[in-house]
Amino acid sequence: MLASSLQAQDVEGFFSDISSRIASRDFLRTTGNAGANIGYDYFDDQGSGARPRVPQFNWNMNAGLNFDFLGIKAPFNAAISNRNTLYNLPSYSFLGISPTYRWITLHGGDRSMTFSPYSLSGVNFRGGGIELRPKKFYLGLMSGRLRRARIQDAGSIQDIETVFKRYGQGVKAGYDNQAGTSFTASLFSSSDRLQIDPSQLDTNITARPEKNMVLTLGGGHQFSKFLRFETEWARSVLTRDDTSPLLDNPTGAIRLFGLFKPRVSTTAANAFRAKIGLSPKFGKIGLQYERIDPEYRTHGSLFFQNDLENFTASFSAPLFDNKLTLSTNVGLQRNDLDNSSAANNNRFIGSLNLNYTVSDRINTSLSLSNFTATNRYKAIAVDNLLVDSIVLAQTQQSIDVTTSILLDPKGKNALVFSGGYQRAALIRDEVIDPNQTSKFSMFLMSFAHQPEESPSSFSASVLVHRNANPDLNITTIGPTAGYNRKIFGENGTFNLTAGYQLAFTQFGPAFPGIEDSSDGVIQVSLGGSYKLGKKQTFNVSTSFINAAGSEARPGYSDLRLNAGYGFSFGGGGR
Repeated sequence: MLASSLQAQDVEGFFSDISSRIASRDFLRTTGNAGANIGYDYFDDQGSGARPRVPQFNWNMNAGLNFDFLGIKAPFNAAISNRNTLYNLPSYSFLGISPTYRWITLHGGDRSMTFSPYSLSGVNFRGGGIELRPKKFYLGLMSGRLRRARIQDAGSIQDIETVFKRYGQGVKAGYDNQAGTSFTASLFSSSDRLQIDPSQLDTNITARPEKNMVLTLGGGHQFSKFLRFETEWARSVLTRDDTSPLLDNPTGAIRLFGLFKPRVSTTAANAFRAKIGLSPKFGKIGLQYERIDPEYRTHGSLFFQNDLENFTASFSAPLFDNKLTLSTNVGLQRNDLDNSSAANNNRFIGSLNLNYTVSDRINTSLSLSNFTATNRYKAIAVDNLLVDSIVLAQTQQSIDVTTSILLDPKGKNALVFSGGYQRAALIRDEVIDPNQTSKFSMFLMSFAHQPEESPSSFSASVLVHRNANPDLNITTIGPTAGYNRKIFGENGTFNLTAGYQLAFTQFGPAFPGIEDSSDGVIQVSLGGSYKLGKKQTFNVSTSFINAAGSEARPGYSDLRLNAGYGFSFGGGGR
């Protein structure tokens, strides 16, 4: 759906601003910021064999620039870091720019665009793109290299050449009359390209070049203040081996209306979503249905879940003169839509949220949820058992309560109580399996003191949480205190945090011979920052952790030192 808010251009004011800038010779305006951080970590395993959590030396740099040439705006950003223990190369780096002029936006470098959750969504590409938003219309185009094509390449976090490189192109068009009626259509395609000589391919690797094309159509209409309807349909055709023979006499559906050349390894699948929104005077009601076929895949998403059907309903309303806010959500989900999987899953989801304003100084919120999943393993998954199926059900309930209290009218002192409980269990033959249950409980009490017009503030808290299952019970309790203060007038800040956690561990039958233990962890952090003028900042920080060791958990000491520098600039030019 096209949800961008579009407005008509004030052409007269736009050219008036340009004329004024030309007259004052204010052609180019630049603003930006840059920063660098360096850190050192000293780790002592105390002879326990514990491993360091970060590299001994680490650094990162980032920069952002914004150019404005007579109204043509071009943001530019870059980042690089060495947080990597495998190679002496930067662990990540990106560089991109997105200049904007009125309703035109260009993308270059490492960028991202969104067409639809069923096609291009959440994937960065290295290439170029353009977005046009003239009044009620939208047009977007992109082309570039997508993420690495094979799962074997996931460990190649450097810019190291891979066997296949994946490239994608796409176009999206839309219309929104700003009165509740909208329509969008998009087409996205991608393919893998071999980067080495075919004779050098590893015969042990079964990965093959893929090709994908996704067509989406969507729209929505506001029938009245009471009723709104939205829908979206997508069809994806995927060739899992682009070297396989072409398919003889393919149907129009798998050819995607003549846009795609299917092969014997090509599959086609649909995704569909429809939503009805009701807005009665007392609240809001939403009904949604979604279905994604088992074979549905898209190269334009980092992660995509298919083979599911969802029915969900939601309701929210303010009650008792807006003192109480109620919202609830319930739904059903199932998979194995074509009855071909070895196991099918049915889930029920129910949640309830309440927020009650007792007074101007007391607020309470309550959250309840229940998740139930039933898994049916078919006989084809358990060939040695003479049964039709095995049914396993899993249920999870949770409750969370939070109360905040302002101890004085001006809010200088605040007290917060928060508690939560969660229970998960596995059900076999309608009976809860005692060996497959877990319980998590938590209680937090915190206090904050912020005197009015004072340069300092103080906070303290006590946290207790327990995680229990048949094999292992861990209970942790500990206080934490923090102090913050402005120094050197308004130019500097100072902060200190200290905490202690005591963990009690009880071992069950799964850990024979290991005695129960209690381990303490001390954490202290100290930091500060100082403004070197109006546009430069320098900061330093240090943290220390000392964890006591036991038979079950190795002890260690970890000291970290960090320093950073940043500056910003901006202004006009000629």
